Amino acid sequence: SVSLILYFRRTASAGEQAKAIAQEIVEAFFEDLDHSMRELGIGDTGVPKRMKKLAGMFYGRLDSYARALDAGDIDALDAALRRNIHPESTDEALSMRRLANYMVEAENALKEVSEATLVAGDATLLVPEGERA
Repeated sequence: SVSLILYFRRTASAGEQAKAIAQEIVEAFFEDLDHSMRELGIGDTGVPKRMKKLAGMFYGRLDSYARALDAGDIDALDAALRRNIHPESTDEALSMRRLANYMVEAENALKEVSEATLVAGDATLLVPEGERA
C-alpha cells in the first residue's frame, strides 16, 4: 500500500488524465481485493462489510502518512508505519525509520516525474537502498 499511497499523492497534483488513471488503479485494487475475498470463500453478504473495513484502513493510512509527509515529520511517519505494519507490537524500539526515509526519498523522486511520464504509465518508484542490483 505504500507504493499506491506515494503514487496517489503524486497524481493528486497532476492533470485530469493522470488522475483518471489513478482512479482506475484504485478501482482495480479494490476489485482485486473483492475477488480475492470471494476466492477465499467469504460469502456475498460478508464481502461488502470487509471491503468497507479495508477501504477505511487504506484511506486511514493514506491520511496518517500524508500528514507526516506534509509536515516533514519523519518521527510521525515512523510511528504511523509501525502502528500499521506491526499493530500487535508494543516494542517502541521497533523502527520503521528506513521505510520512512525511503518514502520521503521516493516521494521526492516522484515529484520530478513529468505528467507525460505519468500518463504514459512509465513512472517507476525509486529502488530502496540496498536493493539495487
